[in-house]
Amino acid sequence: MRYLGNKESILTHIEGLLKDEGLLKKKLSFFDAFCGSGSVADYFKKYYEIIINT
Repeated sequence: MRYLGNKESILTHIEGLLKDEGLLKKKLSFFDAFCGSGSVADYFKKYYEIIINT
């Protein structure tokens, strides 16, 4: 079930921000503090080790 507040629609904007800051494709961890449906963590698993708040 999707909830209001889902960040899936802004994933490309988040990715662009991280790219502009030089933070993509580095050996970093990504902490998704507000994991919810997991769409953000799932999207960024191709770039980072993922840590989620459950």
